[in-house]
Amino acid sequence: MNRPVLRLAPLIAAGLLAVCGCSPGKGTVSGKVTYKGKPVVWGTVSAVASDNVQYAAPITPQGTYSIPNVPGGPVRLTVSSPNPGVKPGSPLARGGAGDGADGPDPPAPPAVPPGAWVALPDRYADPQSSGLGGTVRGDTVIDLDLQ
Repeated sequence: MNRPVLRLAPLIAAGLLAVCGCSPGKGTVSGKVTYKGKPVVWGTVSAVASDNVQYAAPITPQGTYSIPNVPGGPVRLTVSSPNPGVKPGSPLARGGAGDGADGPDPPAPPAVPPGAWVALPDRYADPQSSGLGGTVRGDTVIDLDLQ
């Protein structure tokens, strides 16, 4: 075999690996959300991914979430849990007059058992101040233990 070809083999292999997609790909980010050790039973977990797009999923009554198709790389997470006892279209929920001029009311939240919902500090709803994040490498579990 020709020696110059043997010397180029490692370079060719490295080039093929780079072109063939050693990128992190996409994955599902999932986990459990707790606040002071108690499951968060209502709300939304959002992920601002490496592509600077926001992905989101609801929090289940068991306190779990699962966000599919999040691009690989660093991710900033937020948690919001608005009061489920406030009607979504009410002035209290919208911060407005409640005249319906801004479109139809969103669907009502699911029933949350009395005493199960807990108010979260506002900082967890902002990707700049939440302090929550991780790195997505395929399917990734990120439990969010809020204090």
